[in-house]
Amino acid sequence: HGGFQSSRDGKQCHDTRQEMCYTTFSSCPRTGAGEMSRDQCCCSIGVAWGPHCEACPLRNSNEYRQLCPFEPGSDGDGKDINECSLMPDLCKDGICINTQGSYRCRCNVGYKPDTFGKQCVDINECEQSFPPCKSKCINTDGSFICGCEPGYILAEDKRSCKDIDECATDRHNCQHSCVNTPGSFSCGCKSGYKSHENQCIDINECQEQPHLCAPSGTCTNMLGTYRCNCLRGFITDASGKSCKDTNECANTAKCPHGCENYEGSYRCTCPKGFKQDPYWNQCVDENECLSRPCGSASSCINTVGSFSCSCPPGYRYDEIMVNCIGGEGCQNSPCLYECTPTGSSGFLCGCPEGFQRIGQGHCLSARDSSGQSVPNALGGLGSSIPVYPLVDAEGEASSDDKIISTEGCYSCNLNSGPQHRRARDAARDNGPAAAAANATSVRVTRRIRRATQRKRTGEESKKHTSSEHKRRHEHSHWNLVKLTIPVSEAQQGQHVLEIRPAYKHLRDDRNYHVLHGVDRDRFQVVSSDGGVTLQLAETIEQPGVYKVNIGSRTPTEEESQHHNRAFRLRVQLAIVE
Repeated sequence: HGGFQSSRDGKQCHDTRQEMCYTTFSSCPRTGAGEMSRDQCCCSIGVAWGPHCEACPLRNSNEYRQLCPFEPGSDGDGKDINECSLMPDLCKDGICINTQGSYRCRCNVGYKPDTFGKQCVDINECEQSFPPCKSKCINTDGSFICGCEPGYILAEDKRSCKDIDECATDRHNCQHSCVNTPGSFSCGCKSGYKSHENQCIDINECQEQPHLCAPSGTCTNMLGTYRCNCLRGFITDASGKSCKDTNECANTAKCPHGCENYEGSYRCTCPKGFKQDPYWNQCVDENECLSRPCGSASSCINTVGSFSCSCPPGYRYDEIMVNCIGGEGCQNSPCLYECTPTGSSGFLCGCPEGFQRIGQGHCLSARDSSGQSVPNALGGLGSSIPVYPLVDAEGEASSDDKIISTEGCYSCNLNSGPQHRRARDAARDNGPAAAAANATSVRVTRRIRRATQRKRTGEESKKHTSSEHKRRHEHSHWNLVKLTIPVSEAQQGQHVLEIRPAYKHLRDDRNYHVLHGVDRDRFQVVSSDGGVTLQLAETIEQPGVYKVNIGSRTPTEEESQHHNRAFRLRVQLAIVE
């Protein structure tokens, strides 16, 4: 019959019709492997054959053995079936290689044989242990594609990614400045602006910082900046962002005699003896006499730029005492150091530098807590103007009437000593000094009254002393000095104070000694150059107040002519931490 032919042995008829062979049922009847005979299809790799997708007989069935009497891959005549030539698309994406009774596929790059080696399947490179892409991996048939995250592009190796510089490639929408960031970018604003909803808006510095130009100016906001409007007397600094003082004194023409610059202003100065006119920018003479610089006993004469003090005939003006004094009182004076005349014939004995007049004819130099000499420890007016101590033996401040007046004194003695006065008529004949002498007579009377009272008290307390000793003791006067030193310096031999005589006849007189006192054993008197020093006889370790009395011998009758008193001093030494 047509489409059939006998076998080699002539015992069977072979179907030689050429129809489409299907390797899978799913491909029926759309896509076949190629046209071939039924035994070539079913005895090799076909599962269906013909226009109606006639199923091939199952292997090992009688029908299969009749159709395929030889081994698989051979036709009905026992010839090897060349699957590669019969089915050109058998190894898609590869090369088909015919083998005895079968075939195998050699796959292209990106493909691999399936489990049976009969077809090529795609290799998914993205799922390998070591993916080829550094970022994103997209698998394709037989290959792959590397991708990148937004903001990145593939590098030259096509596998890694590199950042896109949006600022350099103009891929941004920034108003002022663009800052590239990994995978993106950010917008920046110029100085004086701030970012707000992807826009740059001006910063109102004057509103955000109200005291920006204060207190010397006001603030005006400008686009991207601000300006200080300075008050009169101020200018803007180099930056223009703050106000600084204008140095008007740099212009020497403003003030010919001198200039003082102030914050926001200036003032012209004048030479000594002149003052600034309150209405005009010029210097006018200052009348110094309005402030009575010459005292009450002398007259003041104003001069251009200065003044002078004048005194009555027979007197001279002393600038230290601010008074008119006589000039003859120091002739043949008993003073060991300086002598200051008072009135027409009185005098005052001074002390060496660093010492203070104390008592009658004695000088004291005390020590303060820092170890320095305190020449005015008694609160006096200076070494050249001896005064009574401002603290008496009872610890109370002395009144003003204990300070000797030198205004017109005709026979003044030191520190309210006894007055050997002439007759009142003689005083009146002394000219201008007489009025001052009368003015002090009340104070002299008071001192005589107090001296008389002390004398009576002394007579009652010393009934068993000699009349001569009682007379001398009346002229003794206790002075009080209070000192303070730290306990760390209260060592044996520590210098506390030094005493020197102020009269010549007391020079080298060593008759200063420690008298009675609660703590007399803690102190000692040591001879020094021209006097004595009071020192600690032992180390004192406990803070407290330690008291001792120091005195000298009672002056003789001859020495008393200088109104000298026995030296008496009460010392209170406070030792502190």
